[in-house]
Amino acid sequence: MANERSITREGRIRDLEKDLIETMSVSKVSDIPELPFNSLKDVKTALKNKKLQIAVEYDADNMEYYSTRSQYFIHSTLIFTPYIFMILSTTVAILTKQWVILIGIPLAFLGQLSSSPYFKIRGTVSGLGGMILVITLFLGWQWVIISGSLFFPLFFTMIAREQYTHLMNDIAFRSEIIFCYFVLKKYIRIRVKR
Repeated sequence: MANERSITREGRIRDLEKDLIETMSVSKVSDIPELPFNSLKDVKTALKNKKLQIAVEYDADNMEYYSTRSQYFIHSTLIFTPYIFMILSTTVAILTKQWVILIGIPLAFLGQLSSSPYFKIRGTVSGLGGMILVITLFLGWQWVIISGSLFFPLFFTMIAREQYTHLMNDIAFRSEIIFCYFVLKKYIRIRVKR
């Protein structure tokens, strides 16, 4: 019974913390040379005072492991929206024989890509996506579907990434050893402002 893994989110986090206490050599923020802090409390204070930034590295496996079932369901649904728009674009194009709607397929991919912080023109694409959606309201229903294929996948995948960021930050700040583990595994990245 003692070696069984918990199936609840809180249980998995407790199991992780227990495993880390037994196996990790670095258990304090002061043990990480790249961080100029003595404790997790110092990190929280610096974050509150905007003296550091935290970036979260997206990993779908972490979302599955650390989230509740409802969080994971919502996240999976949000991440899947580009594919829903691709299927809808194809279906509507075939049913109406309006082949121009197939332009929505690559735009849905572009919308999904644009949610990534590593996509260099993401700000431009997201701003244009919203403007184009409004402009196409006056051009006809085909163009609304096409522009929606860019804007809505972008919007929903950005929400999913934000949900993931909040989840990982919440877990990272529960204990000092989990925070150290996340930093060392590069699940979260710390940038101290000078």
